Amino acid sequence: TGPDGMVVAGLKQELPNMFTAEIDLDRTYFHVNFNNFTKILADYEGLIAQEVIPEYCSGAGNCSLQTDLLGESGFVSLVRTDAGYAKGVSVRALKDKYGLTDLSTYQHMARRALNMQRLFIEASTAAWPYMGNGTASFDQDKDLRVASYTHP
Repeated sequence: TGPDGMVVAGLKQELPNMFTAEIDLDRTYFHVNFNNFTKILADYEGLIAQEVIPEYCSGAGNCSLQTDLLGESGFVSLVRTDAGYAKGVSVRALKDKYGLTDLSTYQHMARRALNMQRLFIEASTAAWPYMGNGTASFDQDKDLRVASYTHP
């Protein structure tokens, strides 16, 4: 199965109990907060898609309503399509261009904000800006991830 739990297309058996398949891992998970996917999906229509994972149903006709598990969760998975793979489009490479914050960065930002609020007993996190996705360097005077935990 692939990362979504579904059987991968092109699965072939090489030997007894040994199967191979090509799996495209260029998918990125996002939280719906602070992200707008309309522009990237419009600009790369047919090349990038929003992944849908249907709820489990034991048998056809047994379930009155099935919804998208990801859509109900507040998370979004953007994946490239086969056409996007052929053209070399990468969701990960485009997320910064479109100002999207991936789930891992979002979780780190939220954890950091809560820790800073607990540390300084303040309601606002505006005093501690968070450097975005994949930032390589930090200003030690302005970013407390590098500096010691002292109040700015």
